[in-house]
Order: sequence, then C-alpha cells, then structure tokens
Amino acid sequence: ETIAPAAVSQHVQRGTSKRWSVFAGSTSRHMGKQLDRFMLALAQADSRLEQALQQGCPGRVRFVDARDELDMGSSPMPIIESVQLHLESLLQPNQEWMGRFKALEQFVEQEQRLPTQIATSKHEASLGRWLKGQGISVRSGSMSPQKKKYFNMTHQLIRFRFTEWLDPDFTFHERCKELAAFLSRHNALPGKANHDKESQFLAAWLRNQHAQRLSPAVYKRRIKHLKGMHPLLAERLARRPSWRQTFRAVQEFVRIHGRVPSNAVDEEKQLRRWMATQRDNFARLPPRH
Repeated sequence: ETIAPAAVSQHVQRGTSKRWSVFAGSTSRHMGKQLDRFMLALAQADSRLEQALQQGCPGRVRFVDARDELDMGSSPMPIIESVQLHLESLLQPNQEWMGRFKALEQFVEQEQRLPTQIATSKHEASLGRWLKGQGISVRSGSMSPQKKKYFNMTHQLIRFRFTEWLDPDFTFHERCKELAAFLSRHNALPGKANHDKESQFLAAWLRNQHAQRLSPAVYKRRIKHLKGMHPLLAERLARRPSWRQTFRAVQEFVRIHGRVPSNAVDEEKQLRRWMATQRDNFARLPPRH
C-alpha cells in the first residue's frame, strides 16, 4: 500500500534491525492523512521515534531513495528534508495553540487559580473559554497525545483539571478522601458549628451532593459510596436538604468566598442553578398592589 503526505508517497516498515525506514516514491496526496495517523500512533507507542524526529537524528528514522536507477539524476535531499519537516510538524502543536497554553500557564502561575469564563477581564475570560474547549477536546478523545503531554507536565492546578477531564469522578473521590480523613480525626460530620475552613468547605460540598444534576446512575453510585463510608454519613444522606438548608448553603458559600456560586466551577454549579430557580420562581409571582 502506498501512503504519502501532500507531495510524496512514503511507506513505513519495521526491519530486522528494529529501525523505522521511510521510503520516498510516487505521489499519493489522498493517502497523506493515513500516514499522519500512522506516524502519530507510532510516536505514541515509541518515545524514541518522537525524539529522533524532533532532534533530526537518523538513529530511529531512515530515508531510503526507492526510485528507479533511470530517475536518479536529481538529489533526493530536498524531498527527504521536506518529509522530515512534515513528520516533525506532526509531533508539535501549532504555534497558536502553544501561545494560548503558555498564556494559561503564566496566568495560573501569577494568580494561583484557573481562569473563569465569567471574569470581567477579557484576557481571563478568553483563557477560560479556551480551557473549556480543551476539556471538550479531551473528553471527546480528539486531543492529540502531544498536547496531552503538555497538560501532564505543567502547573499542578492545570494537571488537576486535566485529570478531571479524563475521569469525571476524580474530584468526587478526592473530596471523599478528605471527608474520610476528617471523620477519622473528629468522629463527627463537618458543619457550620466548626469555624475551621476545612470543615466549612466539606460541609458545603456534602450538602451539595443531593442537589447536583447528575444522571440517575451516577447519582445513586455516589450517594451509595458516601453512605458506605460512615454511619453518620448514611444518616445525613438519607434526608434530602430542605429549601432553608440550601438557602443557608448559599449564604455560607458567599460568606466564605466573597462571591456567588459560579456555573464555571463544577462544584458550584448546583447552588448556582438553585439560585436561578429561585429567580425564575420570583419572576412568576403576581405583582404586588
């Protein structure tokens, strides 16, 4: 089978020397994307191939002139250099993406938090929207392995968000670990009576579990997991929070964070939706005379 980028046909084989050989031959433009996918898969499986392409070393990649002897009048080097550049470009995110990623890193390093889409700063809001788009790319499986490597080698907060994209239950299980440690230390549920910030945070998170809009299967799985952690949790979660309890949860959130809950943060979405429901209900009330 002939596989080629835009200007040249290539075929990748593995020989007995365990080196990858790229053969240049006749053009086959429509097969270029297949080669791109093939090379990306090889680079993901063999990091030495990626390193060789990026460093221009022939140890893992070899170019062989497969033309007929009658066509050997011109040097193959221009074609080889063109193919080399093409393969290198496959393993590097484009400059625009890298620019946005570096801007994200700089923002997180300076602010020690992730950007939000609802920020008053246009720069932060733009980064927040871009970050959300990266999450969609990860969850859909369309993000390249090379871009994923950048997310795995960056600031802790960005890595944490990346892990959440890969595993939607990651944050839930991290909070469960914190809650289990709290129960082990105090043998009591976190609550507003305790003015410790950790206790207040865990209490707000626990109250929010009933209110989250999850699929029935996910909701049942999470609540079952929490109930099995401790008898006190089983008793607490057997009761759904009342309107007044949710109202107090919003009050406590605003007091702790100095702002209202945000739709841009997963753990705050439900309180924000509850507020939106109250606003809609208020709008439906008959006018006062």
